[in-house]
Amino acid sequence: MAGKINSHLDKIYKKIDSHKNFVVNGGAGSGKTYALIQSLQHIFSNNPNARVACITYTNVAVNEIRERVPFEGLFVDTIHNFVWEQIRNYKSNLSSAIVELILCEKETRGAGIRYLGEQNITYDTYHPETIEYKEYLNVEDGVISHDEVLKLGKLLFSKYPLINRILADKYDYIFVDEYQDTSNLIISLLLETFIGHKPKTLIGLFGDPMQSIYGTGIGDVGKYITDGVLDEVVIEGNRRCSEKVINLLNKIRTDITQTPENSNLEGNVTFLYSNNSTDIDIVKQHFAFKDWDFNNSEDTKELYLTHRLISRRHNFQSFLSAYTNTDRIFGDSPDKLISHLLKLQEMIRLYETKKYYEFIKATDYKIFYHKDKQNLYDKIQILSGMKEATIQEIVKFANESKICIIDDKLKQFAADHEELYTQVMNIKYSELVNLYEYVNKHSPYSTQHGIKGAEFNDVFVILDNGNWNNYNYEQLLGTVRNQNTYDRTHKLFYVSCSRAKRNLVVYCPNFKEGMRAKTEEWFGKENMFLVDKSV
Repeated sequence: MAGKINSHLDKIYKKIDSHKNFVVNGGAGSGKTYALIQSLQHIFSNNPNARVACITYTNVAVNEIRERVPFEGLFVDTIHNFVWEQIRNYKSNLSSAIVELILCEKETRGAGIRYLGEQNITYDTYHPETIEYKEYLNVEDGVISHDEVLKLGKLLFSKYPLINRILADKYDYIFVDEYQDTSNLIISLLLETFIGHKPKTLIGLFGDPMQSIYGTGIGDVGKYITDGVLDEVVIEGNRRCSEKVINLLNKIRTDITQTPENSNLEGNVTFLYSNNSTDIDIVKQHFAFKDWDFNNSEDTKELYLTHRLISRRHNFQSFLSAYTNTDRIFGDSPDKLISHLLKLQEMIRLYETKKYYEFIKATDYKIFYHKDKQNLYDKIQILSGMKEATIQEIVKFANESKICIIDDKLKQFAADHEELYTQVMNIKYSELVNLYEYVNKHSPYSTQHGIKGAEFNDVFVILDNGNWNNYNYEQLLGTVRNQNTYDRTHKLFYVSCSRAKRNLVVYCPNFKEGMRAKTEEWFGKENMFLVDKSV
């Protein structure tokens, strides 16, 4: 097995040593991150003074790479931060580019920056003191956000050759992790605009087009391979999944055929189906789950398409009744109310799990004397015992006890969103506990989008569209009526199934006979079982 692994790495090393731009494509569990790490190690072992930029999709991936390759010459950051780092110092150019993109948006919707402010912004009038990159957009004050960074980066690199030369002088290598999730703007910036200046910098991409499930990335770079811009290296091993899961994955996708390439676990693949939406708790009585532990959220996951479907299973649906925009709960930047509630529940959980030092650090309560500790202990005991309370009662007691203080920003939020605030305050505290457990991955539940990059011993995938028209499992396993819908569903299903290291169970609650042929082809008749209310 080691020889096969090294053969993939040897091919990558040869591309690096011969200075050929390349893309590494590998299926789920193939060890693409491992290959990226080893490639970085190879570069620095041969040249300790090498200057390498490694850009990736998430902050979690950034931290993982930094920890595993702690070389001085390595810059690791997210795609947006990387682009901003290259353009942030050119204030006058940025100002002009913002105006150009605003004008472009008026002519070509979606290609520029949408500006809704009252100030008349022109090349002559727009001169903000600074241009800053933050989580929100405020053009008048010179504040741009995620989408604008990428558009500005593409425009400036296209207009000013000097920026390309500066980037080429700064780095010997630029690697892009999870390239399929990277915006087409950035891929074209690197593989067309930047390479067009014939830099000495080598470009390397690592990813899998079949795992492009977010809808904002380029997906695949096939045209650059065909045009000779990139040499392709394919990793065909699977270091994660059991053999039976790998066999299923090879049927779901045919562009890459994977083989076991590690101490892969023994496991099973099962397809359960119902014609009457049999309750999940009844389905979970099937013998396919006999060795599963749904109380172990690190080893076992139950995957649904949407947060709303999970809210019914884990009982925090009142929050989703209050919030029409779930990004304000589950997005990268939850609103002030949700942030406060999750912070409060974190304090309670730290106390209940006997992490007293962390609890004292997290609380707003000030401790000066020993009696203060005793008083805090008495208060948190009371708070922890308020299991039947409303969120209003919990928040009020925590504030009056100075355990978790209501600050001015939360007061302003309550004033600005009075109806929402009142509705949330009347929710039972038990639902906040469940929401906290879900958001912080202490429950067995996850969305199918939310587990990309993760792996678990046992995975249970539920094929319920949840009224989301972008996905359709009947088309996946039956007759394709919309190719885009099929492609999205196909990729998400592949990602979901490929999380399983040992056992995989897929359940279709509304099975149609038109789905049988494809299901039998992928799973085999012997692995298909009808479940109903009598199970």
